[in-house]
Amino acid sequence: MREILKRLEMRPGVTTELMIATLFINLLALASPLFVIQVLNRYVTFGVDATLHTLVIGVLIAIVLEFGFREIRMRLAQGLAIKPDEALAMAVFGAVTAAKSSVLDQIPPGVRRQAINGVDAIQQAYNGPNIGAIVDVPFALIFLCALYFLSPVLALIAGGFVLAMLVLGMIAMYANRKPATEMQQAAAQGNLLVSSAIDAADTIRAFNAGKYLRGAWLQHIRHAHALFYKIAISRGMMQSLNQAFVALMTVAIIGVGATYVVAAELDTGALIGSNILAARALMIVSRYAFLGESFAKARQSLGMARQIGRLPVEAEDGAALAKYQGRISFEDLAFGYADHQTPIFESLTADLEPGAILIVTGGNGTGKTTLSRLIIGLIEPTRGRILVDGLELKQVAPAWWRTKVSYLPQEPTFLNVSIIDNLKTANPNADDSEVNSAITAVGLRRYISETKDGFEAIIDNNGRDLALGIRRRLALARALITNGNLIVLDEPTGGLDAEGCQAVYEVMNQLSTGGKTIIACSHDPRIINAAKFVLDLNHKPVPRLVNRTGQMQNQQPLSPTTGADSE
Repeated sequence: MREILKRLEMRPGVTTELMIATLFINLLALASPLFVIQVLNRYVTFGVDATLHTLVIGVLIAIVLEFGFREIRMRLAQGLAIKPDEALAMAVFGAVTAAKSSVLDQIPPGVRRQAINGVDAIQQAYNGPNIGAIVDVPFALIFLCALYFLSPVLALIAGGFVLAMLVLGMIAMYANRKPATEMQQAAAQGNLLVSSAIDAADTIRAFNAGKYLRGAWLQHIRHAHALFYKIAISRGMMQSLNQAFVALMTVAIIGVGATYVVAAELDTGALIGSNILAARALMIVSRYAFLGESFAKARQSLGMARQIGRLPVEAEDGAALAKYQGRISFEDLAFGYADHQTPIFESLTADLEPGAILIVTGGNGTGKTTLSRLIIGLIEPTRGRILVDGLELKQVAPAWWRTKVSYLPQEPTFLNVSIIDNLKTANPNADDSEVNSAITAVGLRRYISETKDGFEAIIDNNGRDLALGIRRRLALARALITNGNLIVLDEPTGGLDAEGCQAVYEVMNQLSTGGKTIIACSHDPRIINAAKFVLDLNHKPVPRLVNRTGQMQNQQPLSPTTGADSE
């Protein structure tokens, strides 16, 4: 209800028009019971055809006008819903795509997906028809007031049933909150199992994991069905209560009203009209009562969406250099995860001049990928700072910085769009010659030529269905098209065959000859032997910087190298 009121308050002018339209809808709805009363009391009694014709024409006009006002109200109500729904959808999706990686990493992918999908539940709950049903509720008094003029006693009876239905609807709305929350949690768990079944097909078969996964799925569907059963029982109870209330109210209205008819205090037409008026009032409240389940789901989805929407996002602005030369410095740099007792590394101090080559080595989990992500600005250091041409990275506009860095992640992924759109993500203005040059450099000319639709071929499943070697070389081509002065390569030859490795070596030679600053995390001996300086992250807690002669140079400035083959 708070969300409905909030949306109504956002556009007071439209809300006023909406309420006026609702008033006319409910006033015109009085025409039908009044028509019944007049036909029974006047036409049936006196048999004047002209009276019947007049009454029929009048009620038809009222019905047409009521239909017109309902259409107007529908458009107004939908107008109230469109902008908030659009803003909410963009806020959630924007948060997922723009939130700081360090914060987003703490939220499971299933929860993020559920938050985005939950926007649909919010839109369905707060759509035009449901807004109309909500604003109709106060106008049930119109029918009760009309009934009061016919018979105060019958109005009190109808009012009692209407009030009871309203209370039951509110109770049902609050009672559905917990099952709706549990249902969404179960849906998130189900999404994880479905993802495993689809994305890990070979793993399931190769390691006989199918039995385990099917057992987990059986537990999930039993839990989900139990929750659905609770909600279905609640829904069925409301439907039964509604039918019972209609029947009981009809009995009460007709039964009590009949005594007034016999006592000549009420005529037959007024009695039947009173029953119609009472039914219309109860119908309005019943529609509201049946929205409880929908609103409970929307409330849970709204809470999740707002939680995601409040995540801190990357800065949209910041400093930018007229020209980035390629220098990067680390000053007392340290990083540690919140759930780790010790930092991955600390006290890293080094200065890379433009054109320098630094190879980073270390075992699994020593921080190679973490250092790469720190350089890109995806995560922030626990202590210390990174400087780019003397400017602290925290002060730099992230969007600008990532156009100056050619980045190859260890596990590259892509957007589910065409190959060409993926290659030009960071450099949309790249021309065909730049794209073709990058594809040729990484050795994928034949692959593109043999692929149906070529550059326009759509990448599915974020590129995970591509062969690892193809995926990594496409990612390298994307990095080359970015054309940054700083090159960050995380395991550039990992998963590549001899041909792919040779393409990487040649690309690195060309980049070095072109004066690019290169930071490569690698175990490849040829890459390590090509560099003058090696940063060893196996040395804890302070990484060790070693030159090729074996001399220790911990926390000393680095000198630029002249090329990947030079020493």
